[in-house]
Amino acid sequence: MPRSDDAELPRGQSLTLILSVLACGPLHGYGIAREVERRSASLLRLGEGSLYPTLRTLENAGWVTGEWQAQEVGPARKVYACLLYTSDA
Repeated sequence: MPRSDDAELPRGQSLTLILSVLACGPLHGYGIAREVERRSASLLRLGEGSLYPTLRTLENAGWVTGEWQAQEVGPARKVYACLLYTSDA
C-alpha cells in the first residue's frame, strides 16, 4: 500500500518508534527519521512536526538525552541517546 506524502504517524506511535531506533544506538534527528523509513520499507514517515516534539517529550521525561555535537563540515547536530537501556539510567 503506498503511503501518502502528507501522512505522519500519530504521536504515541512516534514515541515507540523513536525509542526502538535509539535502543540500537545514538542518532541525530534526521538519522532517526531515515531509520524509521528504512525499517518500514518507506511505509512510515516521521516528519519534523512529530519527531522533534516527541524527542523533547522523551528528554523531559528522562528517557532520552540530547547532546550537541560539532561537525567538521556544516552546523552542529543534536545527537540523541536512549537512557532506558543503559546501566547509568
